[in-house]
Amino acid sequence: MNERELHDERHEDWRAKKGTPNKATPFKQEILSRMSQRMSEKPAVSPMQFFMDILADPESPYSEKKFAAKELLPYCCAKLSSVEVSQSTKSHEQRLAELTEMMGGDEPKPLIELSPSDIKH
Repeated sequence: MNERELHDERHEDWRAKKGTPNKATPFKQEILSRMSQRMSEKPAVSPMQFFMDILADPESPYSEKKFAAKELLPYCCAKLSSVEVSQSTKSHEQRLAELTEMMGGDEPKPLIELSPSDIKH
């Protein structure tokens, strides 16, 4: 008997048998059974309402609520997109002069006439 066979023979009894569920399998099965139970209670529920029910259920475990929140996030908050910033070499005064010219050359009139005495400190 070579060394490999001897090693396999000694450690054969502690290895998991084929088809033995690991620690995560019962947890996943429980979640799936709870999900199917929820779906049978409210069969005509939209996926969005399904996840909202999970968040509202006080008995739902944290992992389910976290997953539901991730799924609902795109419907609540839009992803921020990058915006290109363009800078021009014109000053504020130059742009104002161009706009005034486009309006027919008339100086823009203020919306409210204020004198220094009208301003209270």
